[in-house]
Parts: sequence; C-alpha cells; structure tokens
Amino acid sequence: MTDPIRLLVTIVEHGKGERITNLANARHVHFNFILHGRGTASSDILDMLGLGSTEKDVVVCALPRSRVRQMLHDVAEEMRLKRPGTGVAFSLPLSGINELIARIILEEHKESNPENAQDGARTEEGTANMGAEKHWLVLTVVNPGITDQVMAAAKEAGATGGTILHARGVGRENAEAFLGVSIQSEREIVAILCPREKGPSIMQAINASFGPKSGAKGIIFSLPVRDMMGIGVSVEESKQPN
Repeated sequence: MTDPIRLLVTIVEHGKGERITNLANARHVHFNFILHGRGTASSDILDMLGLGSTEKDVVVCALPRSRVRQMLHDVAEEMRLKRPGTGVAFSLPLSGINELIARIILEEHKESNPENAQDGARTEEGTANMGAEKHWLVLTVVNPGITDQVMAAAKEAGATGGTILHARGVGRENAEAFLGVSIQSEREIVAILCPREKGPSIMQAINASFGPKSGAKGIIFSLPVRDMMGIGVSVEESKQPN
C-alpha cells in the first residue's frame, strides 16, 4: 500500500512560523520551510479570512497524506486557528517529488508511527485525475547562489522561465541526519510553471545536477495546476472538468 506525499501550508502572523516548525519537528516532520509573505488585501478582508496583520510567515511542510489530518488538527490547536485573525492551514497534493526525499519522509513516518506505517511512496491518489491537469508548478529548493544554474538546466529540458523565492529551512539538523549531508539554513526556491508533459523531464534534469546529494542539496517537487492564464493559454484552454 502506498502513502502519497502532500504539502501542508500554514499562513500565520510574521514571527509565529517557528512555533509550527517546532511542532512539526516534534512530530518527526523535518522538511519544513518558512517564507516571508505580505498580505495585500484590506484589513477587513484579512480579518474575515482569519489572517490578521499583513506581514506573514508562510510555513510549508512535506509529509505523508495519512498524517495530514492529525497535523492539521495539531497546528490548529497550537496556533488557535479557530479564532479569527490567527491564520489558515491547508494541504495540497503533489504531482512529483525526488524519490530520495519521498523515501526519507516515509522513513521518518515509519520511525515515529511504526504501527501505522505504509510501504512505498507516490504522488496523489488517482493518477488519471492528476494526468488531466495540463500544467505543473515545479518547485526546486536549493542552497543560495545557484538558481541561475538550476534555471539553465531546466531550460535545456524545455522550461521557458521561472521565479526565485527566498526561504529559510527549519529543522534542517534532523533532515541532515537522514540525508547525511549539510544543508544551509537560508534557501532559495525556483518556481517553474510548465506544460504537464515537460514536467518529468524538467524535474529529472534538475535532479541530475542539483539533487539532494549534490552541492545544491536540492529538494524538487511539483504541484498540479488546474486553471491558468498567460504563457499563451486562456482559462478555457486550461480548464479541466470537475
């Protein structure tokens, strides 16, 4: 039986993100990143959405789907997300991830929950549904200073461009113990939107030179994109049946 990997995303007030990563590390969820964000909506809308102030910590954690419900509950309890203005949390499916990273995430799960562990890793359940998406968002998390090289490798595999984001890896000591390599705390994320058929080759090209065992210490995963505009496509062209 397989256990797909998911991303757990939590948006809270700036400065509170480490409370979530501390909780995640205590639950043996060690691939965590904090991004600094800024809300642009009016204060009334932010309050209605439970987002409070405009300065945000965006916390991203990777974990098996079987653990998502409990982690969402734990995060909600820790951050009191049921109270207005405290934040939001949600999970997202993946369409792809480094095989090594997926194995490590599942190994962490087995060590912390041996009675509930499942064998094998894959992306979200229902490959037919995932395959219906026409685009992927490929995200590569690497050590700083090499994003140009990552982008060059991606372009050779068919990518047309990307966006660079800055993040901070948290709980990296635990991840280093599993990987057997040193990981810098400051990280950069290369975000590439591409046609679905080019996604696997782009991920493979990046992983070959910038994977977890390279100097980049790269973590590569992708998300399915349902609707989009730009890059020569319209909403109607990208829209899939519900």
